[in-house]
Amino acid sequence: MFFRLLLLRLSQLISEVVNIMPATLSSRKARLVKSSFRCTRDVHWIHQDSWEAADVSGRTRRLLLGGGKLGPQAAGSLWGLVARRWLALPEQLRALSYIRPASDSGTCAGGALFFLEAAPARPTATVTRQVHGFRVLTYNAGGITTAVWDELMIYLPSRADIVVLTESHWELDREFQVADWHVMHAGLSRRQAGVMVLLKRNLFHAEQIKHSVLVSGRLLHVRLTLATEVLDILACYQHAWNGYLETEAKQQLLNQRASFWTHLSMALRNMPRRNRLLVMGDFNARCTPFDGLVGPGTLHRFHDEHRDDNEFQHLLQANRLCVLNTWGRRAATYESDTARSQIDFILQPAYQVRSVSKHCTVHTACPVAAWRGGGRHFPVSTVVPASRGRPPWVKGEQGLSTKDGQRIAEWLKANRTSEAAQRFENSVSQELGLLTEYDPKQVNTILLREGAKLLPRRAATGTSIAGSLRGSITDMWLWYKQSRTRQSPNPLQDCLRRWAARAKFQSMHRAVQAAGRRKRRERYAGILRDAEVAVQSGKPAALLQVIKRLSPKIPKRRWQLRSEGQLLGPQAAIEAVSTFWRQIYQAPALESTETAVQLSVEERDIRDALARLPSGKAVPAHYAPSVLWRLAAGPLAALAHRAITGCWSAGVSVPAVWQAAWISFLPKSAAIPRSPGDLRPIGLLDPLGKAVLSHLKRLIHPTVARHLREVPQYAYLPLRSTHQAIARVAAHCRKGRSLATAPRPKLVLRHRGLPPRRCSGAIQLSVDLRKAFDSLDRGKLFQCLVRAGVDDSLAHTVLQWHQQVSYYIRLDGHESHFLTGKGVRQGCPIAPTIWIAFLDLMVDLLKGRLGSGGGEWIRNNLTCFADDMHAGLLVHSEEDLNRSLEELGALLSAVEALGLEINPAKSAVLLRNTCSVPSFSLQPRTANYVIRMATVDSVVLRSMESPDRQIANFFRVTFPDSASALQKDPEDEPPTKWQRKDNKGNKGKGRADSWKDYKRGWQPNPTRDEHELVQAMGRLLLKHEDQLRMLETDRSWVLHFDTSGPSILAHFWKAAEGWRQQQKSDQAKLTASLRTTLFACMLLELKNRLLKTVADSELLAVMQGAGYYQNQVWMYQKWNAEKSEVEIVSEGPGLTQSQLIQDLDKLLDLVTKESVVHRFHGTRPLAESYQSPALVFLLTLTLRPPHVEALQAVMGRLEGCAALRLIGTRLRRERMGRQPAAVQLSKLMSHPGSSSRGNAWPGY
Repeated sequence: MFFRLLLLRLSQLISEVVNIMPATLSSRKARLVKSSFRCTRDVHWIHQDSWEAADVSGRTRRLLLGGGKLGPQAAGSLWGLVARRWLALPEQLRALSYIRPASDSGTCAGGALFFLEAAPARPTATVTRQVHGFRVLTYNAGGITTAVWDELMIYLPSRADIVVLTESHWELDREFQVADWHVMHAGLSRRQAGVMVLLKRNLFHAEQIKHSVLVSGRLLHVRLTLATEVLDILACYQHAWNGYLETEAKQQLLNQRASFWTHLSMALRNMPRRNRLLVMGDFNARCTPFDGLVGPGTLHRFHDEHRDDNEFQHLLQANRLCVLNTWGRRAATYESDTARSQIDFILQPAYQVRSVSKHCTVHTACPVAAWRGGGRHFPVSTVVPASRGRPPWVKGEQGLSTKDGQRIAEWLKANRTSEAAQRFENSVSQELGLLTEYDPKQVNTILLREGAKLLPRRAATGTSIAGSLRGSITDMWLWYKQSRTRQSPNPLQDCLRRWAARAKFQSMHRAVQAAGRRKRRERYAGILRDAEVAVQSGKPAALLQVIKRLSPKIPKRRWQLRSEGQLLGPQAAIEAVSTFWRQIYQAPALESTETAVQLSVEERDIRDALARLPSGKAVPAHYAPSVLWRLAAGPLAALAHRAITGCWSAGVSVPAVWQAAWISFLPKSAAIPRSPGDLRPIGLLDPLGKAVLSHLKRLIHPTVARHLREVPQYAYLPLRSTHQAIARVAAHCRKGRSLATAPRPKLVLRHRGLPPRRCSGAIQLSVDLRKAFDSLDRGKLFQCLVRAGVDDSLAHTVLQWHQQVSYYIRLDGHESHFLTGKGVRQGCPIAPTIWIAFLDLMVDLLKGRLGSGGGEWIRNNLTCFADDMHAGLLVHSEEDLNRSLEELGALLSAVEALGLEINPAKSAVLLRNTCSVPSFSLQPRTANYVIRMATVDSVVLRSMESPDRQIANFFRVTFPDSASALQKDPEDEPPTKWQRKDNKGNKGKGRADSWKDYKRGWQPNPTRDEHELVQAMGRLLLKHEDQLRMLETDRSWVLHFDTSGPSILAHFWKAAEGWRQQQKSDQAKLTASLRTTLFACMLLELKNRLLKTVADSELLAVMQGAGYYQNQVWMYQKWNAEKSEVEIVSEGPGLTQSQLIQDLDKLLDLVTKESVVHRFHGTRPLAESYQSPALVFLLTLTLRPPHVEALQAVMGRLEGCAALRLIGTRLRRERMGRQPAAVQLSKLMSHPGSSSRGNAWPGY
């Protein structure tokens, strides 16, 4: 190794001397790349494009690459060049003496591994082994426009495999694919923030990716389920700090930042420890060196440091996160004209960190968006090795996909030749002829092998817009680099050169932007031309593809199941889905019966069924595309005919693979599925078995359709369509509206004999069945087919086919399998025929429940479409309405009698009628009337509804007060004895009373006015109560003190007694009120117990065992109403000991001020002992400035803190509930007759 390096240096020196090329020396010299692996580890190969990521010290470069001791005057001299190289040789030899051999591909010096990389034009024979892992990069883009996006698409592919971009300023949550990347984005509606994760498409498959937006535009979680490990990525963007805000705005900003820290902490705690974890982004916070977590490569803090930087530091320490880009040289990740900061980080759990990952690079020379003014961020990148010894993205061999089948079909259609198809059929026929018996796996393998030969070469796709601008953008970056590089020793000349380069860079930027806009317009114009061609040629499928290209990118609804809010891995997701659907299909399995049948299935029938398979029909993932089964219809039909003839002669025996279905799930709604119930299963079948079953359907379906001519089923039957079903329902709605809105008969017509229209309208019921096809009883399958006229042999064959149906669920290499006991297979071609035959069984049952006129009722009122039913009836009288309700009930009972389940959320009853039934006839049926009659004190007024109405009306007008008096309670009646008035005259002062001022001793009460007045007063009182309670929530708290254990109620009793004695003896010495004294006593006792607990290891162990003190922080707790106990809250950060002591000191200083504590007392008087287990104290603090902000902040942190258990209390904020008196008043106003005196509020 020593002589190899020496000869290499001498050869370079001779080459440079002979050719006199000092300007190209850097491209001819060997490069020394440092890797942080130990000598026993694999060599890490640094890619040519990421050469700048190598962290090589300046002294090592000078020693091994050459460095001179001569001055700059010999720079342009040939002899100066020789002298510099010659004088540097001894130092290089001394450096090489410290290098010992480490492997075939590198050398090791001082524990660091080196290897040589020759110039690209002259590669060496050095063999290197690649360290498998990921190149990760995080970058704050400061707003991603189309111009910035084009630059990123050129800059990123050669530098990273996993990229986190922050501050995109995009609004929507998106998931899409571009040329090289899978893109997941979390946006914000206000066009700010926004985080994005980009994953290399050639390394990661779309099925491996799951993502979840934890905080809109701020926190995005992406989970990669790879072949050997699971990788979790958290993309973060914290709220930017602004120290120039006002106090209120600054506090709001601090609250927003605290909320982000809380969500990030919760996400970190919920990450499985077995998964790899990467946390990247712009944290807008600084950190300080900490043993093993934060390295020495951090920038020094300045006077404008963030007020919550300690939160970020605490987050790192609590979760043991290592900041990877703090272990090298100090480098700012953000730089402006006035400030430099280090706020972009790459974090990883300390137990997962490998030494190579700590050699991060801050790309200060990044040219992306360099044309922007102001401050800018720099990308931060590193290499994260895989946890296993092979690439984690390596997958097994993939078969031909459905898209490959479409490519084959399109190629055959475009070439209009049958030669390739004939060759394929002949090859398949020869391979199948070698099989002695039917083997589905061998058949599929043959089709895949021969189909791979038929697959056309993928046509070269047009480059993306960014790719077409690659040369221009690269030239622009070159001018930018020249504008920042100092080359000439003459300052003026160098300044003019850099100014010219900057001007050229800006002009190139404008040209690139204009070219990008032009190419986008050309792309849209090309898409529109393709749409016109598709319309003119009458190809709706091609037009649909053009529309998809032109439409905005829509989020992919890839199902991402969760449990307790966390993403499930593939194995857990498979188990959850299998458990859910196994419960649905759970039923007693039918006994397997084999019956000898005379079933004729010809070879041409199977061939025709295979030839009818659509080219783009989906098949199971491991099967050959349907177009290959269609092309090989002849030899496959012959093979299937031989198999069927051999096994069906003695009895129907269906191959297990024909009975199976591989389930693929589709989302039910636009939202991303979170649970198994949000998924709709689609069964994918074996194509050959599906073809045989399709032939059986062609034999059965005409018979069933003839039998159902009278059944109003408008799906799956010939000459019936959706339009007919909609027309029937619309006609019923039109008739119902006309009946309900028809004018009433005039009086003249009624005198002529036209009967009055008492009640008219319409009623309709829509029924949606829940999982109807999945709930079908297989025990009735043979019965319903035979009733429909199907031959017994065909019915037995279909029954045998469904006796042992099995479902397979696959996800990312995991598979689950279970048998089903009921229902028909999803995606089965004969399932619709079985369903309509089963519907005939339900119609027959409904006829029996409706009686003799059941058949006519079904034909006129029932409409069915697949598993949806609608019944509409017209109402002409009350009798019709009652009869309609009974008939609808019969329909529902018939449905449930067959084991089908009605979905109440999607079923509805609509009633529209015009009934002239008087309200007093319905009054005796109402609850209010019955209750009032049961509690009434007077029934005199009921006589006014007697036949003597005229007499009653006469006396009601003559004596109006008597009617109102009869409505009063006995307590409101006049006294039996007149009270003598205390009327002694005016005693000579003023005018005497006149007769017009005279009133009797008792007058009738104006009840209506009084009741309205009381109602208004009650409403006003309740409104005031609500306003006061809302105010109390901001200034009042409730404390629940335990009367036993570590309670301080005894201290309260002693303090209160001492205060009272001092008040009696010398009141002038009292400096605080009793409430302030007790509150200060509580704070002092809590502080003393906190200090004692931390100092005493036994007490601290007790607190840790109870869960109150964890990870050097005091946790929070809350009351669980269901369990009636206090439980620890695991979410959210706790409160450190130092912060808690600081808060108590601040609170003690504040409460000693005048008029800060407005209330602090118990709901019961203080005593030496208590019988009840708890005593409630009420605390009210001031809302006056300047203490309100500090008080609210401290009390907010103490609320629910488990440290208060040291004094046996719990603190919570006052709620908005009304006081008991207000609740009683509200009840009296809502139910006036509910008082203890019976009808206390007559007339209501």
